Amino acid sequence: MVKLSFIIPCYNAEKYISRCLDSIYNQDIPESEFEVICVNDCSPDNMREIILEYQKQHSNLILIEHEISKRPGGARNTGLKNAKGKYIWFIDSDDYIKVNCLKELLFEMEKYSLDVLNFELMKEDSSKQWKLLLASESTEIITGAQFLDNLAGRYSVNGSSSSKIYKADFLFTQNLKFPEIGFFEDQVFNLQAVFLAKNFKHKQIAYYYYCYNENSIMNTRSSYKVKLDVLCYANRILSFTREVENTYPALAEIVRIQMLYYIDNILAKQYILCNNKERKTAKCYILENYDMIKQYTKLTGWKLALLKNIEIASPILMIVSPPARFIRWFYRELLGRK
Repeated sequence: MVKLSFIIPCYNAEKYISRCLDSIYNQDIPESEFEVICVNDCSPDNMREIILEYQKQHSNLILIEHEISKRPGGARNTGLKNAKGKYIWFIDSDDYIKVNCLKELLFEMEKYSLDVLNFELMKEDSSKQWKLLLASESTEIITGAQFLDNLAGRYSVNGSSSSKIYKADFLFTQNLKFPEIGFFEDQVFNLQAVFLAKNFKHKQIAYYYYCYNENSIMNTRSSYKVKLDVLCYANRILSFTREVENTYPALAEIVRIQMLYYIDNILAKQYILCNNKERKTAKCYILENYDMIKQYTKLTGWKLALLKNIEIASPILMIVSPPARFIRWFYRELLGRK
C-alpha cells in the first residue's frame, strides 16, 4: 500500500529539482511505501529531462505532463487526482524537506487519525539567511477551526500547503481543490482545508525548507494579470468569511478586512490596465462583494468614484485602457521604471 503521495508542481526550477528529489529519497521508509508525482506544467527549461533521469533510478517516480499550463494550483490538482497514497504532501520544486522525517510524520498521522498534520518551516531570505517561522505554540489535537481562531490575525502564517500533510480521504470527501491561479493559490486551499479539519495537530518542528528563488512568482515584478489572480484569491476568501462569520465572527472579520485591502488596492491601481476580458472578470468579483467593499473601503477621490460607478466606467475604460497599457509598457520595459 502506498502510504504517502508527494505532489510536486514543476515549472522553471531546473536548478533546484535535484535537491528537492534528493531530499525526498533520503528518507527512513522504503520507497515502496510512497510515490512521487511530478507534474510538468509546460516548463520551458530542462526540468523534464532531469526528472526522466531520476525515473531510471526510482520506480515510484511518476511524471505527468500538461499540454497547456494550469498554473501551480492546477498542477497540484492534477497530482491530487492521480495520487494513490493514503496521505498527501505538496512540495514545491525549488524547496526540500528534512532528512529521515517520514516515519515520524506518518506515525503521527496514524496514531491520532489526523485530517491535517501541521508543522513549522524554515524560510530562506534574499541574503541566504535561514529563519524558523513559528506558526503556533499549540500542539494539542483540536479542530482546524479552533487552530485558525487561535491564530486570529496571524492566520496567513499557516497558508503554505507544504507545511502540512493531509489525509487523502479528507480532501476528497470535502472536494477540496486549488484555484488554478499563480498567486496565493495555497492560501485559499489551506484556509478551507484547515478550517474543515476535525482532527488537527501542530508540531513545533520544522520539516520543510522554503528556499529563496529570485525567479519565483513571489519575487518577480508582478503584472496586472498577476494582480487579477490576487483579486480572484481575495474573492474566494471573502466567500469563505460569509460561511464562517456566524460561528467564528472574530476570524471572519480579520480575514475580511485583509482581503478587502487587496480588492481596494487592485481596484485603484490595476483595473484601468486590464483588457476587456480581464476587466469583465474583475468587475464580477467587485460587484459580487460590492456591499461589503462599500462598507469597509478606505478608498477616496477618483478611486472611490470608480468603485461607485463601475458599471458606467467599464465602457469608458474600453477606450482608455489600451493607451494606458502602452504607457505602462513603455515606462517599464523601455525606460526600466516601475
